[in-house]
Order: sequence, then C-alpha cells, then structure tokens
Amino acid sequence: MAGNIIPAIATTNAIIAGFVVMQALNLLSKKYTKATGVHLKSSTTHPLGRLQPSKPDPRCGICRDIYVSFKADPTRVTLGTFVNDIVKGWLAKAVDEEDEVDWAIYESSRILADPDFDDNYEKTLADLGIERGKIITVRDEDEKYRPIQFCLTEL
Repeated sequence: MAGNIIPAIATTNAIIAGFVVMQALNLLSKKYTKATGVHLKSSTTHPLGRLQPSKPDPRCGICRDIYVSFKADPTRVTLGTFVNDIVKGWLAKAVDEEDEVDWAIYESSRILADPDFDDNYEKTLADLGIERGKIITVRDEDEKYRPIQFCLTEL
C-alpha cells in the first residue's frame, strides 16, 4: 500500500496543475466569467468541486483600488505633466465634467501634490525619487471616487 502513495501524490499534483493552467488561460483570454476555483473533495463520485470567485468588496483596500500602468521616462516627465496629461486625461473618462474634483497625489505615504500644494509640479519624477516600478496613488479628497494606482513602467 505504501508504494501507491508517491504515484497518488504525483497524479493529484498533475490534476491540480492542469486546472491552474486552465484558469490562467481564462484570465489571459479575459474570460473572467469562466474563471472558477477548483478543489478536490473526498467524494469518490464527484471528486472535484468548483467555486465562483466572489465579487470585489468595496471596503477592501486591494479590491477597491484601480491599477493602471503607464510608460514614461522619469528623468524627462515632470509631476505637472503627469498630473495634467496622464492623470487628468485618464480620469476624464471616469469623472463627470461638471464635477469639480480635488485630487491628491501620493508616492507611498509621501504627499507629492494636492490642490493647495503644487510646489513639486516642475520637478521630474526622478527628482522626486520615483523610478520604474514605483506606484503613484491618486485619490480625490472627498473620497467620492476609488483610489487609482499608477505604476511607472519602462518605455
């Protein structure tokens, strides 16, 4: 009986790895409704179980944020250019035109700009210590909209 343990473990691992690949293909193909969680059950007639992923929780610090990658040269792009071109251009699609929104810009817990503080607008992202892989958080001061995380990537 002990000789069957290793093949059973290998078979179980292969089955689970196959399901992981199938779910990854659903995600890469952007077929989010087809992506499910799969687990093994102890039932011999129905050994596989499925779970639908839960919807994002608006109170969750990870689920509620929006992540956007943007390509820029941090040595050439100023914070003012980032705010006026990238942020406001991207947010124009999500915010009502009549709605006056005051945005605050953060890198980690460090404030880079807000409606009353625009001293850093002339500095480049590199001058502010923002390089590839860093995340710049944009949030409105009234918390009407969800925070947006802009991740700087290479050109």
